Amino acid sequence: MNGSSKLFREKYEYEPLAQHDSFRLLKLMPASTYEGELLECDLVQSHPSEGPSYDVLSYGWGVYLVTQGIRVAGRVFWITSHLESALRSSLEEDRPRYLWVDAICVNQTDIEERHSQMGLMKTILSRARCLLIWLGMSASGTKRSFMCLEKLAASAKAYGIQTWSNSNDPIMLSSERQMFDKLPGVVNVWELERIYDSSWFNRLWTILDVAFAHKAKIFSGRNQIDFDDFVKATAIIKKFIRSQDCIGSPLKDLNIGQASSLITTWQMSSYDKAAGLSTKLSSMKRILYYLYHNRQACTNDKDRIYAILDIERSHFLEFSPDYNESVTQVYSKFAKTYLMQGVFDVLGFAGILFTLYKDGSDQDPQERWPSWVPDWRFPEPLTEPFSCGTSWQAATKLAPKVEFDDPESQDSSICVHGIILDSIELGVIIIEPSSHTPVDALRQMAQYSSKARALYDTHRGEGSYATGENSLTAFVRTITLDSDFSKADALTSKIDAGSVAVNMWLKYEDECVKWNNRSNYDRANQRQLEVQDSWRFSPYAELLAARIKNRQFFITSEKWIGMAPWFALRGDKIAILAGAETPFILRPSGNEEKYRIVADCYLHGSMYGELLNEVLLSAMQKIIIV
Repeated sequence: MNGSSKLFREKYEYEPLAQHDSFRLLKLMPASTYEGELLECDLVQSHPSEGPSYDVLSYGWGVYLVTQGIRVAGRVFWITSHLESALRSSLEEDRPRYLWVDAICVNQTDIEERHSQMGLMKTILSRARCLLIWLGMSASGTKRSFMCLEKLAASAKAYGIQTWSNSNDPIMLSSERQMFDKLPGVVNVWELERIYDSSWFNRLWTILDVAFAHKAKIFSGRNQIDFDDFVKATAIIKKFIRSQDCIGSPLKDLNIGQASSLITTWQMSSYDKAAGLSTKLSSMKRILYYLYHNRQACTNDKDRIYAILDIERSHFLEFSPDYNESVTQVYSKFAKTYLMQGVFDVLGFAGILFTLYKDGSDQDPQERWPSWVPDWRFPEPLTEPFSCGTSWQAATKLAPKVEFDDPESQDSSICVHGIILDSIELGVIIIEPSSHTPVDALRQMAQYSSKARALYDTHRGEGSYATGENSLTAFVRTITLDSDFSKADALTSKIDAGSVAVNMWLKYEDECVKWNNRSNYDRANQRQLEVQDSWRFSPYAELLAARIKNRQFFITSEKWIGMAPWFALRGDKIAILAGAETPFILRPSGNEEKYRIVADCYLHGSMYGELLNEVLLSAMQKIIIV
């Protein structure tokens, strides 16, 4: 009893790190040497140029209460029961194991050490043999969940889903469709929830873990799966959830969102120069995608920025963590770092949507967040910025120009160069389908797109579009965001090769008329009707829906047409900003001299730099954005 009491009085005390680039490793003693119930460990110092091989242990928080003790160098070290279980599951039977564990290897009470170790994260993570992702202790059914993931991963190649990018393609191969018919019987959604609902996927710092890991494994108790296989299995599930076949299936409610975001980070971090990510622009844009897609929980919102700085540290040399600054200051400084380097892509992730309260009312003007600063605290919005996934060139040939206000001023604004081109006059909002059956869901999307066409036909005016195209071609290229839908083979097999986009649209409209005229159908034969009525052109409809849902087709005062987020309003201005990939929607703020960014947009006839002529360039002006 006395020895035990002494142990728990003598808490472990850290020794200072020997060098500025040193780091600690946890030496976990083999299970065969244990005499008591507590885990036996030691902390040893290592260096990037030398030291033992080690793994990185990444784990979910669980219940964040420090209630469990382990022995470190013979003294007690208090950790959470969740972490203690992770360490116990990592034991080797007859040899020590070296691990890097952030909660133990970094002195969390030493702010200076925390800052310096944060700068070594890339080195520590990339030098590790493997990233060990611990989801929690094995529960009833977890073994079956891992077996199901392994079966899906093994079948991925046969079903044509070989890479994560395939999961974003709504076009399904016949072999995939056969597999999806069997999927609900093979997969138990409640068993998979045990994996995808793990707190690990919702922890912010996992972004950094997966960004630098060469190899990773997921384990729960004694069950494990290689992360590459987990990616393949999740790709199949994701593609099924995205398909119309999943409507009404229990799998539709399986939340794989955070897992998908982390997988995207994993895939993006493995790109090489051949993928074009070696340039400053590409790598800085990648950081924006990390922030956009990963909205995990964190105890300090400043860490949303600090957690990803080391992914591309060379572009943020002047940006070091400072926890004394406010969240607004940190996020504004991050946005300024982009703008000062001429990377205007950051503005596409900003806008007034993120300054609205949950009830939709605008904040008090005194508390307004600068509209040019992305607020990464909010959940991922319903639609991506128009710059995501496509390299537009609306004004990239012009040198970006930006001026910042006086740092001491309370009016946080920037001044950019651009052209106020026009204002929105009319629009049709296209929301996500609410139906629970494939036929009805696609019919709803058909109704929305038909309304957009009718609005344009009524208000487009006489003659050709501003680009010289006929009105139908201009409309189709706008509503599809000028996308190539030729992969929708169910349609293209019977159309002329000339105007593929227009012919596909006309075929789509013909099918829309048939669907809109059918008010009811025999629910007893629902599956048969789905095959007969939706499969013929659902690939095109699904591709179209992915482009237009939760967006708005608009017409400007001068008869320009485009696509905007659903929250754009009549009277909003369309602007071309020097150096930006896309046009932007601006909203006057109190007077015509200052504006707030609403969002970026697609404006047909401007996306490839067509408007950069002498007449418009002579109209360039300074635009103040608050």
